[in-house]
Amino acid sequence: MTPDEGLSQANVKTIVEDDLGQMWFGTLDGLNKYDGNNFTIYRHHPEDSASISASYISSAFKDHDGSLWFGTSQGLSYYNARLDQFVNFPLNKYLDDPSLPVNVQAIARYQDKLLLGTDRCGLIVLDPKSGEY
Repeated sequence: MTPDEGLSQANVKTIVEDDLGQMWFGTLDGLNKYDGNNFTIYRHHPEDSASISASYISSAFKDHDGSLWFGTSQGLSYYNARLDQFVNFPLNKYLDDPSLPVNVQAIARYQDKLLLGTDRCGLIVLDPKSGEY
């Protein structure tokens, strides 16, 4: 698959398959959902709080219940499949300079928490139910 075939960008950073068999590809310029025939591309839109937190997608994780989580250059995004939108968890509040980005490079489940490996804040533990770190 290439940009000529609908992929938003050729540098694919992460891949995950959802419970419907759709493939999700995180790139430097958007999150691409592939249903076997067509791509749907999700990008960050500053005026839309339900868009993904950034267009640079660095990691992806499918939770035990099929939920999809995406690490971006601006934090973490949860995909709400029912509404086809995102809930974002910005992480830059941990920095001395909150204008800097926090890239989530790895996501894993530990008990009832999500572990987030970042490039500037080390390891962050998130309670996905409360949204608390």
